[in-house]
Amino acid sequence: MVLDDYNYLTWESKRTGVYWEPAFRSGRERRVVADVPLTGPGRFALVVSNDFSLLTAKVAQVTGVATCL
Repeated sequence: MVLDDYNYLTWESKRTGVYWEPAFRSGRERRVVADVPLTGPGRFALVVSNDFSLLTAKVAQVTGVATCL
């Protein structure tokens, strides 16, 4: 997911009933390539989570590039 500062703090608090909206969400995918246009200025977080797979060993490899135009 890609979240702005407000939505990241809301997501991170994990409070039930609190709505948060990512700028991008991939869902359960093995590989994701995303081109996410973001409005700014602002701070954004790239969140990589594999919480859905509790019983399987896993390794996540992340490569990210940010470009400001």
